[in-house]
Amino acid sequence: MSRNSLSLSVLRLAKKILPQGAKTYVPNWLHRYYRKNLAQEVVAREGVFFWRTSHGVSLLLEPSSRKIDRTIIEKSFYEKAILELLQRLSKAGGVFWDVGANIGIFSTHSAHFMGFSHTVAFEPDPENFFRLVSAVRKNKLEDISLFNVALGSELGVSNLFQSPTGDGGLSSLENRFTKTSSSSCVVVPGDLFKQHACSFGGLSVVKIDVEGFELQVIRGSKEVIALYLPVIIIEVTSEDAVAACFELRELGYEFFTLSHGKGGHLVSWLNQVQPQILEHDNAILIPKARMEQVLHDLSLEVRVEPNND
Repeated sequence: MSRNSLSLSVLRLAKKILPQGAKTYVPNWLHRYYRKNLAQEVVAREGVFFWRTSHGVSLLLEPSSRKIDRTIIEKSFYEKAILELLQRLSKAGGVFWDVGANIGIFSTHSAHFMGFSHTVAFEPDPENFFRLVSAVRKNKLEDISLFNVALGSELGVSNLFQSPTGDGGLSSLENRFTKTSSSSCVVVPGDLFKQHACSFGGLSVVKIDVEGFELQVIRGSKEVIALYLPVIIIEVTSEDAVAACFELRELGYEFFTLSHGKGGHLVSWLNQVQPQILEHDNAILIPKARMEQVLHDLSLEVRVEPNND
């Protein structure tokens, strides 16, 4: 055990056993200092290993070659704001779909402590899927289903292109790399999982992070979307993702983004003709028919952008 790791363990133990008034003698800045130094040590470590997040979930990471894994170690998690958003949305129960689940960053946490009745993770990349399965077993999760497939508009087989850096978080069914390797993966329309969602109380929330294949996911899931009107969160990394947002507007959805920084709030783009979506921002699409209940569950201030006509 390194000096930083030992110091951090002692500080955690002290915070647990000291009386409430005495905990002020363990300043937060000292805790953060040792955690940051420990993170720097771990990030430099070669190979694959389990790392426990600040929420108590163990993930199989390889920080030497994967940017997201380094972020999880350095900042205790990846996209904390989206995790908190999902936790608030889980109050309504129902099924959570994690489309492009990667190594299970969100789906494992969903199954671990959120209020969804069931979690479903879709991940076509074989290396990512192996780590996802490993995390589910390591954490002894039960209310979760795993599918080693991609969601798309039609049933079939497609090439899955890997990043030349070996970063599985960038794998895509769209070839966006100049030098890359590929493997085959099964593509399945989301509508084929309609009965599966029904057996767990209906689809409540869908998170999509598929590196340029977002529109195909939406087009293959229109029946299940129309039936259950889930809240849909899309990471915007391409024009295809923007097109998916506009297609959902035609299905009766309103478009929001989550503000950055402290005191987060929802930004409504209701009056915008062309939403100014930042790359790698997350679009939050809420059905008008469920708007009142969803906003109540989120308990976030909503600010409307001015009309840009």
